[in-house]
Amino acid sequence: GNDANLAGLAEHRYGAGRGCTDMVYITVSTGIGGGVIVADRMLLGRQGLAGEIGHVTIDISAEDRGEVSIATLEGLASGPNIARRARKALAGGASSLVRQRLNNDIAALTPKLLKEAAEDGDAFSLHQFRIAGRYLGIGLVNLLHTFNPQRFVIGGSIWMHCSPFMEETIWETIKERCNAPEYWRELEIVSAELGDDVGLLGAVALAVDGLEQAAGGA
Repeated sequence: GNDANLAGLAEHRYGAGRGCTDMVYITVSTGIGGGVIVADRMLLGRQGLAGEIGHVTIDISAEDRGEVSIATLEGLASGPNIARRARKALAGGASSLVRQRLNNDIAALTPKLLKEAAEDGDAFSLHQFRIAGRYLGIGLVNLLHTFNPQRFVIGGSIWMHCSPFMEETIWETIKERCNAPEYWRELEIVSAELGDDVGLLGAVALAVDGLEQAAGGA
């Protein structure tokens, strides 16, 4: 499987997904990826390509404008694209602490600078994270309708550092867009627990599964 599949397997076995039979792991970082666990098993698909959550189309109007690369969840809510959208707004004249801290060098804006300004109460930066939270929320609604998970486990650098600015909007979006409250009444959204070791632990879990299957078939 891909790196996010391995991370999802690790979180399910050893981390924030323990004790949960149906969960979706999502990483929100420089890109967005995922892994889907259904009835305690990783959903890999026919060629092992399942779980590419970041490539799900969220904004078809972006495609209509010829902006195909930003029509997807990754194109709208990953770190570089949160920064891209903020740079575009600043270039259009938006007012922000970030502009002062960059001495008007808008091209140098990063998600880290946005996060720091949001922590200082900058309305512009807080709004940028709310926009990203709405897109992430729409992505989660699609996953809820498709897989009906009990828990989302979310990791990646953007989530781990910036989730306080997005969580409220994510929940609002889920409650607004799900077609039945049963999808979210008992839903849990939690942060990943395993940090940098997640890929290695996922590989271990995969190897253990392989050994168990081999032993079972012997």
